[in-house]
Amino acid sequence: MFIAPLAERQIDAIYAYLASALLVPETAIEIVDAIEEGILSLEVMPNQGALRKTGAYAGQYRQMFAGRFVIMYWVDDAARTVMVVAVKHTLQDF
Repeated sequence: MFIAPLAERQIDAIYAYLASALLVPETAIEIVDAIEEGILSLEVMPNQGALRKTGAYAGQYRQMFAGRFVIMYWVDDAARTVMVVAVKHTLQDF
């Protein structure tokens, strides 16, 4: 399992926005926990997400949902590893 630096920054930004801008740190923790649980589940079932059909991540990337967020990732079957490349809100254009 590898989480790209961009995806890590996006998760941090999600928490920071929810905790400070919306003043709901408890909700921020719950949402980030759900995202992290989704990512960890990829270690057991890496192909659980659907292949993306549109946008910048279409083609070889898979996606899975964690609440209102989408986790984009790539599965390297030969190396038996998963790379999480991005985490976006479902309303974002990507």
